[in-house]
Amino acid sequence: MDLETHQEEVITFTKASCKTKGLKKYKCNYCLQNFEEEIGIQQHDFILKQINSKTEGTCKDCGKKIQFTPPTEFSLWFKKEDEKGFSSEPPFDLPIGSVFIVWVKGVNGDEDYNEIIFEVSDPKLLKLPSKIVNTQNNKLKVIGAGEVEVTCYPKYNPSLKKTFEVELG
Repeated sequence: MDLETHQEEVITFTKASCKTKGLKKYKCNYCLQNFEEEIGIQQHDFILKQINSKTEGTCKDCGKKIQFTPPTEFSLWFKKEDEKGFSSEPPFDLPIGSVFIVWVKGVNGDEDYNEIIFEVSDPKLLKLPSKIVNTQNNKLKVIGAGEVEVTCYPKYNPSLKKTFEVELG
C-alpha cells in the first residue's frame, strides 16, 4: 500500500528539540497498521529580546545564548549561471537542467549574518541549495517545467520578505 493512502491517527507525539530526537506514533485507520516516525534533532528555538541595539536570544530547550544585530534591509540580484553580470530582475527562459544564481546582497546587521531563508512554492520544479548564504554563491537548479514563486527573508526579520516568480522549462 502506498504510504500516501494511509489515514493517520496520531497516538503519541514527542516533539524534537536541539538536544533530543522526537517520535511520532500513529495508526492507519485504513489498513489498521501502527507506524513510528523518528523526527530529527531540530535547530535551537531562540526566544528573542531587544537589549540596546542588539538582539539577544536564549534557546528555550538548552539555554544557549546568541547576540546579534538583526538585518533591516537586503536586496536580491540574479543571473543565469553562464552569464557575467547580475540584474535586479529574475532571469527568464530557464530550461530544465539549467542553473541560476541569486545573490543575497546588502544584508545589513552583523557583518557575518547568514541566516537567510528561501522557500519555493513547488520544490518539484526548483531545487534550492541546502544553505543560503550572504554571497554570490546561491545556485538554484531547474528540475521541472512550470511557474514557481520563491520567497526570501532573513530568519530573524521575516517582515523583510521578498518574493519573485520564475518561469521554468
